[in-house]
Amino acid sequence: RVLSQIMADSFDGVIIAEHRGPILAINPAGQRIIFGGEEMDVISHTLADVLPDTFAPAVLTTVEEATSGPPGKPVVREIEIHDDSKNAYIELITTVSMLDGTPPTKIVTLTFRDVTERRQAELVAEFAAKEAIAANQAKSNFLASVSHELRTPLNAIIGFSEIMKNSDPKIDVSSYAEYSDHIHESGNHLLGVVNSLIDVSRIEADGFELHEEMVDLNEMVGGIGRIVAGWTQAQEKHISYHVGPDDVTLICDRTTTRQMLLNLISNSVKFTGENGIIELRVRIRTNGDLEIVVSDNGIGIAAADLQNVTKPFFQADAELARQHDGVGLGLAIVSGCARAHGGEFTVESVPRVGTKARIIFPKSRVHHKDDADAASAAAA
Repeated sequence: RVLSQIMADSFDGVIIAEHRGPILAINPAGQRIIFGGEEMDVISHTLADVLPDTFAPAVLTTVEEATSGPPGKPVVREIEIHDDSKNAYIELITTVSMLDGTPPTKIVTLTFRDVTERRQAELVAEFAAKEAIAANQAKSNFLASVSHELRTPLNAIIGFSEIMKNSDPKIDVSSYAEYSDHIHESGNHLLGVVNSLIDVSRIEADGFELHEEMVDLNEMVGGIGRIVAGWTQAQEKHISYHVGPDDVTLICDRTTTRQMLLNLISNSVKFTGENGIIELRVRIRTNGDLEIVVSDNGIGIAAADLQNVTKPFFQADAELARQHDGVGLGLAIVSGCARAHGGEFTVESVPRVGTKARIIFPKSRVHHKDDADAASAAAA
C-alpha cells in the first residue's frame, strides 16, 4: 500500500517493465508525461508497442544501455519534444534491477521528469551569456576601430599645425598650403566619425527626424556617381547604375537617403578586390514599393554574421575591418534610416561570391509624375 501510494503521488513519471517484456506498472504522472494525460491501457504490453514516437527511440536505447551495465547504474538522457502542441524537455533516468530466479529477471525502471522550465531558463541564460560576450567583443572592436579613426587624423592635425606654429618665420612657407589641405581633410574625417556616432545615438533614442521632400532619383544617383568616381577609379573598381523609370520621384529625407547610398557603395568599394564590380539598381516592385539594391562581387559575409551586421559597431571580420577606414556604423545607420522612412533594409551575402544590400521604401513614398499630371488635368 505504501509503494502504491508513493507511485500514485509521485511528481515524476514512473514505468516499471521487464526487459523486452511486458509493462508491470505505470503511475498517473507517467501517463500524463508520456501520453499527455490520456489514460492508456499499457499493462502487459511492451515498451516498443505503446511508447509514442517522440519517446520510443530514446527510451529503448537507454534500456539497452542500462541492461548491458551493472544493476543500479543509472543511464540519464534528455528528450526534446517539439511538435505543434508543445515544446518540452523531459529528463529520463533508466535503471535495472535483478530479481532472483532461474534465470534472474531483469526489471527496468524508467523515471521521467518534466524539466522544461529549468531547460528554458538555462537556454535563456546561455543566450544572454552569448549576447553579453558578443556585446563585449563589439565594444572592444569599436574601441580599437574608433581609437584608430580618431587618432590618425588628430595626429595629422596636431603634427602639421605644430610645424606651422613652430616654424622660423624666415623659412619659406609655400608648403603651408599643403599642410592646410592635410589639416582640413583630417578635420572633415573627424567630423564624419563624430556625425556617424551622433546619428546612431539619435536612431537608438528614436530621436531621428526626417526632413521630407520630393527627390528625383536620377538626379541623386547622378550626384552620387560623381562623388564616388574618384574612389572607384583610384582603386580600379567598376560601378554601374540602373535607375529605372524616369517618371518616379521619392518622398524622403534627401540628405539621409543620399548618405544611405553612399554608405552602401563605400562598403562595397572597401571590401571588393581589384577590378571589382559594383552595381546600384533602382526598380519598382510588383507591389508598388521602391527597391534600391547595391550589389558587389567582394569578399562577402559569413552566414553566422549576417544577422549582426546592422548592429552598431559590429564588424564581421574585425581583423580585416581594421585594415580599412570605418568604425562599423555604416550599415547600422542605413538600417535605422530605412526604418525611419517606414521601410526595411536587408543584406544577402555569400563568402567569396559577393554581397547584395537592399533598401525598400513603401509605395506610399513613391510618386509618379504622370499620375500627378493626370490628377492636375482632371482637376482643371
